[in-house]
Amino acid sequence: MDLQKETVLNQLINHYNPEAWKTTDDNPSGQIPHIQSSYCIALSPKLGLRGIKAALLDKDSFQVHPTNTDVLAEAFKRMFSIQDLINTIITDVNQQDEGADRLIDIESLSRWAGDTTSNNGFDSHSIFYDADKAEEWPKELGIPKDENQFKPFLNLKVTVQILFHLFIK
Repeated sequence: MDLQKETVLNQLINHYNPEAWKTTDDNPSGQIPHIQSSYCIALSPKLGLRGIKAALLDKDSFQVHPTNTDVLAEAFKRMFSIQDLINTIITDVNQQDEGADRLIDIESLSRWAGDTTSNNGFDSHSIFYDADKAEEWPKELGIPKDENQFKPFLNLKVTVQILFHLFIK
């Protein structure tokens, strides 16, 4: 989710500061890294952005007016795509290569799913591919390799349930 938040923050910066990439060192607070720090400081309390400690150390950051902070927060929420987040999670977890570079630690996902005291009633077995319910995995997702049959392999329904149990329940 942090990667998607960072992407949306960058889109927000480019939308509201389309000329920032042209700004020279004569106006450092108008440059993208310093705008990013400023927006991060302003939006983190509402959106939980990463990098707040580094942003606070940026001597060229500026204070975003509270009215502008509200506008930026609303724009951020509109630009943030739950579908993109879901697709990112599915794509990441379903990687089949042994040394795959992952955003999500599948061992941690398995531990969370199996821990009934912290998973808020989530069906722990649903994170695994079920050949008896193969229709729940679109053909483009494929099926797990034999060596990965006991590792998480998500579909849309299960990923939405994970997010629901993590953030809503």
